[in-house]
Amino acid sequence: GETPRGGDNTDDTRRQWPGLDATPLRRAVAPADDGASTPEGAVKDDDDEWTTVCAAAALPMPGLVTTAHRVLLKARDAALAALVDDMTEALADAKAAAASTIEAETTWEATWTSLVASLRESAVYLT
Repeated sequence: GETPRGGDNTDDTRRQWPGLDATPLRRAVAPADDGASTPEGAVKDDDDEWTTVCAAAALPMPGLVTTAHRVLLKARDAALAALVDDMTEALADAKAAAASTIEAETTWEATWTSLVASLRESAVYLT
């Protein structure tokens, strides 16, 4: 293991490491719905749960001044970035699939309505 700077467990071997900025994850998972009043990719301000989570994650964390701590935080930040990228891609794919399904259903409904109207029109002429 690594001996912290200073060699013992005094205050000079400890520091406050930066907390986690969860805002990018929040943007990926819960983007603002109303594009008219909020820019694309912005976050809703009225979501108390997300605000609480982001604030708690951003709190500094006490730790030792070691290479292991530096590596851990770098890996944590890289893992969050990868999660945000994957989540953004997965949600975009799901949104595209849903839009495609809605478009197909709308087309089917229009075709069905047209066919039913044609049948009704034909029935009027037959009677």
